[in-house]
Amino acid sequence: VPIDPEAPAERALYMLADSGASIMLTQRSLMGSLAYDGEVLDLQNPELYQGEAGNLELRHRPHHLVYVIYTSGSTGQPKGVMVEHAGLSNILYALHREYPLLENDRYLLKTNYTFDVSASELFGWIPGGGAWSSWRRVKRRIRERF
Repeated sequence: VPIDPEAPAERALYMLADSGASIMLTQRSLMGSLAYDGEVLDLQNPELYQGEAGNLELRHRPHHLVYVIYTSGSTGQPKGVMVEHAGLSNILYALHREYPLLENDRYLLKTNYTFDVSASELFGWIPGGGAWSSWRRVKRRIRERF
């Protein structure tokens, strides 16, 4: 469940509770910014990266969830949309057939990762073997060059 750290605390806590999340992944600078009752893991904590470094065993199936994303909700409360691996794969390969991105191409991540169309920007490079760049990184390079 992607949650924008700039979202109001009430909205973020609602999404965590509504989704049934038991663990929240965050970064050091945001630790303690939400009064969340579940387990909170700081992804910048080096202790999380100890032990076996190999790839995990693939256990997902097409009907398993890849993520849950919350829409703005017409009633004022966000609504969770469950996206399965098969649905994400279908859209990514359809986009690749229509607009192929190959090995030397880059997908520009310009949409906030909490917006539903961001999935194609986050993962759209995978079918053709390309890569992605964030708008923040591109802006920094432009400033450095000019």
